[in-house]
Amino acid sequence: MTAVSRYYKSLFQVWHIGDPSGIALNDACADYIGQLKNVAVNMSPLYFVVTLIPCARLWPWLGKEISGQPRSINISSTIWWLKVPKSTYFYTM
Repeated sequence: MTAVSRYYKSLFQVWHIGDPSGIALNDACADYIGQLKNVAVNMSPLYFVVTLIPCARLWPWLGKEISGQPRSINISSTIWWLKVPKSTYFYTM
């Protein structure tokens, strides 16, 4: 097993993903990933970095937007493919 394969498999454990087949990309996400792949394969590496900027800007903005009132949700019952340790059944966002 290569280092890349080990890293890939370790991400499922880090993100508590028990069944990756349960994750399906919607059309918009699939298009975005397709564009990233196209740029990475066919263009200069600089263009790939530029292509990642919208995503890099989105996550901090989303974090700021949802950081208002904390709320508790039972994520284990709504996301069946997620392996959640019993100590984290209720997650406060």
